[in-house]
Amino acid sequence: MLIFGHGNHPEPKKYGVSTKTGKDWRPGDYYRGIPEAYAKKGYLVITPDYRGHNISEGFQFTQTSYLASTYYAIDVLHLISALYQLEDGNTDNVFYLGHSMGGDVGLKILLASKQIKAASIWAGVSASTIEQVLYYSKYYDKNNSKVTNESIQNYKSKLNEVISNLDFEYDISSGDAINYVEDIETPLILHHAQWEASVPYQWSAALASRLFTHNKKFEFYTYNSKNHLFKDENRAIAIQRDLDFFNKIITTKINKNGN
Repeated sequence: MLIFGHGNHPEPKKYGVSTKTGKDWRPGDYYRGIPEAYAKKGYLVITPDYRGHNISEGFQFTQTSYLASTYYAIDVLHLISALYQLEDGNTDNVFYLGHSMGGDVGLKILLASKQIKAASIWAGVSASTIEQVLYYSKYYDKNNSKVTNESIQNYKSKLNEVISNLDFEYDISSGDAINYVEDIETPLILHHAQWEASVPYQWSAALASRLFTHNKKFEFYTYNSKNHLFKDENRAIAIQRDLDFFNKIITTKINKNGN
């Protein structure tokens, strides 16, 4: 069984809508080929909307700036708790694949659930919130090459507003999964195109270095490409590497239980 966590969508209400027909065709044109590829290999693939996406309730949560992925992680955790209701699902072997923001969602669920046997992260957002604020604010603010304490505070204004409306105290760093890598027990396989700009390659490299520092089981693959969502040969290679990685985890588990 595979849970596929999609990335950020600029128009969440249109997530999953076919650009050709205008009808609900989850997970939509952009992502459809990925879950289909794993399904053809025998995986039961589940692709959650996240709250506020497509016809799912909770659109207001998509407007919560950099906190949105935490709410989405909660949605996936609820999904995991309900997997036993699927008649054809094998809850002994549940895997996760997250792309882009889905990588951030994935790291957070791995900290809260031990049911995921292995996880794959494609071009994952894994940096701290402040690093994300700086990178994406500069990504869209191309006319300003200068960064100061004041400009970062300005970039954080939306996030600050969201946090101020919470009914509890919230420390930004406490919500950053990268700060708790030592607590992740799930084996990870990482993929990232070296020259893409939507999510910096360095973020996956930094995650890999943290995994190494804390002696975690992982593999990290680099692709000579600018493509944020892998295409053609690179996609086929990434999928096969995932399948091989997942199969190794299953085989190791069988051998361990057999001894």
